[in-house]
This record gives sequence, C-alpha cells and structure tokens, in this order.
Amino acid sequence: MKSFTRNMVMYFLLITGILTLLSCCNQKEIKLTSQKTKTNDSLSYMRIEQITIELNKAVIENDYETQLKYFTNNAVIAPPLGPKLEGKKAIKKAYEKNIDDNVVIHSFNAKIEDMWSCDDRIYEKGTWAMSQSTKWSKIPKAYHGSYFEIWQVENDTTILIDYMIYTLSFNPFLDN
Repeated sequence: MKSFTRNMVMYFLLITGILTLLSCCNQKEIKLTSQKTKTNDSLSYMRIEQITIELNKAVIENDYETQLKYFTNNAVIAPPLGPKLEGKKAIKKAYEKNIDDNVVIHSFNAKIEDMWSCDDRIYEKGTWAMSQSTKWSKIPKAYHGSYFEIWQVENDTTILIDYMIYTLSFNPFLDN
C-alpha cells in the first residue's frame, strides 16, 4: 500500500508539472467544435478523433501494429498499475507480453473530452472504459478512468502520441 501511495503522489506531481508547463504557453483552449484557427488546429483535432476511433477498434482486435504506428519512437506510456514504458520498443515488448498472457479485450472505448494546442503539441484529455480477461482471470474484469495524451505534430503534419498517462477511477485494491 505504501508503494501505491508513493506512486499516486508521483502521478500527482507529474500532472502538476505538466499543468504548470501548459500554463506557461500562450495557448487558448479550443473545443472540438470550434472554428478553424490560423494554425489549422480544428483539422488536427478532427484527425485525432479519427485516430481515436481507429485505436478503439485496434485495441479490441489486439491489433498492436496499428496501435504502434501512432506512437513516436520515444513515446512514454504511464499506466496506473504498471511500470512506465519508455520508447516504442518497450511499448511493443509490453504488447508481446499481452499476447503471451492471453489478454483478451472484450470492450474498449476512449472518449475525448477536451483538446488544446501549444506550438507543435496537442494536449488531449478524456475518459476510457474497458473489460478484459487474461490467462489468470478468465472472467472479464471491467476498468475505467481518465487519460491525458500529448500529441506531437511532425514536420510532415503526421500526428503521433508522444506521452500518455491514464488513471483508474476507483481503488483497485478495494473490493469494488
């Protein structure tokens, strides 16, 4: 329980740091339904919405190749209960472990709640829900929470996930 508390404090500090950095940018929060801006943010936002739909499908189908193509080479994933994954190779290795562990995703949905941009980054927050089973737990178990992603807009206008953190909306150590 001590390590869980320590991890939660670390996540809180990380989010606080990110929010501090974001407040330093001269950004204007733009909703998904806003007009085009001079930087064409609404087109980027629409593209991220399309990618999110594609990723939702790829997660359910255990299509790890499709998922991997949307990460930068140095991407970081910070899950709620596991170690941080740094780099596309580490992310691929975790996907391969899921295959070995017979992870089956029965349902998955990520829903974008808000997006804004600053320079060549797009910041996204949303909610997610899923159910999965594994070789250790044949009965599907449901999980849900929130997420925060930082997308990198590349020189060729490709948009890739550079950082992702997701949290649970419940304490997994209590009988829920």
